[in-house]
Amino acid sequence: MNSRISSVGQISNTFTDTTSSIEIGDTVKFAPVTHGVLVQREKAVFFDHEFNLKDYSIFFRPLLQPVVTENITMTRINESPVIQVQKINIFRVLGCSIAHLGSSQMTKAESRSKAIRHLLRERPSD
Repeated sequence: MNSRISSVGQISNTFTDTTSSIEIGDTVKFAPVTHGVLVQREKAVFFDHEFNLKDYSIFFRPLLQPVVTENITMTRINESPVIQVQKINIFRVLGCSIAHLGSSQMTKAESRSKAIRHLLRERPSD
């Protein structure tokens, strides 16, 4: 991994999720994982421990990794040993993601979610 100096004059960030990160500088490995159950209800009534990740197979299925079949040749010319930025404005960093200024050797992120919508049913008329 090429090491370079990362220099940021000013950075502002509105919100960074707990499974996300803002990195300035070199990172060897970044591998965030987030799993969540998203519930939308017409009537907002929720109970503790109502949904359990183990009840949904989406969180345990193996992920299919893409297979690269073509040869990739890359030439990189870093004319300066410094990555220099005057100002960065970041609105949101959400859902297992990264805002990164620097070099990274390996990045692998996984985000899985199960969306559930509970709608009220009309009572049958007599």
